[in-house]
Amino acid sequence: VFLLRYHHFEEFPNAYYALTDYEDMGRRIAEYFAERNVKRILYPAVDEIVYKGAWSSMQVTLMGHIKKYAEKLGIGLDESLFWRLHSGAPIDVVLPAAIESSKESTGIFCWSDSYCTMRVLPVIRNMGLDPRHDFKLLGNFNTIHSAEYGFDTIDHRVEDIAEIGVKMLT
Repeated sequence: VFLLRYHHFEEFPNAYYALTDYEDMGRRIAEYFAERNVKRILYPAVDEIVYKGAWSSMQVTLMGHIKKYAEKLGIGLDESLFWRLHSGAPIDVVLPAAIESSKESTGIFCWSDSYCTMRVLPVIRNMGLDPRHDFKLLGNFNTIHSAEYGFDTIDHRVEDIAEIGVKMLT
């Protein structure tokens, strides 16, 4: 059973899968920002220097789905920012340039709450901006970081998935 992890692009025989529906997640992220009148989404990717293709990266898979649904809702996604950071560019250089180039209301989606608090928020603060008031922030994985720093986050309900996984095994 695979729980919220990377998976090989070919299914293993006799394995059961409990995987996140990243297409639906991308749709919900786009709708979250649309409901808040955001016109541009920044998705600062976590670097994946040893990238082996979209099948090996959950954040690349998700980015494609966010883009698909954001476009349908008239929202732009800064794909260039995603790919530069994904390739290892320094966030303290690349993210400020993306923020400064934005003339529209901007939302920021972070792959994880901790990445948001440890890497993204310090860059925003160093620019003299207030993360809570100048942007719509959305994290991922529903951790204490989101509550502590005051931004919304996605709850994957991992406890429920683990329970289902155990039932599948037993």
